Amino acid sequence: MKRCELLPTDRTKLKSYIGFALRKRAVAFGVDNILSSNVKAVLIDGGLKENSRKKLANKLSDARIYELNDIGELVNNPAVKAVGITDKELTKAIEDMLTKY
Repeated sequence: MKRCELLPTDRTKLKSYIGFALRKRAVAFGVDNILSSNVKAVLIDGGLKENSRKKLANKLSDARIYELNDIGELVNNPAVKAVGITDKELTKAIEDMLTKY
């Protein structure tokens, strides 16, 4: 699990990538939906409970998990604490951006 602090410009770019994934229907919201989907990357909120973090870490050995602040703001839903991306190309773009931190 990698913690990332984004610059405002990168935060806008990440919001765009998530928007593209939403339009492609390549997104899973919530821990239970993520666990039942074939996700390539998971973005979790800093406020996600420890039990849910452990579930994701144990079940998703092949997906990368990134911790960010205010995930709900990126998807325009403050209740969302975990987002899974299923599209391979969008996952690569997101990971390329997040790995520079």
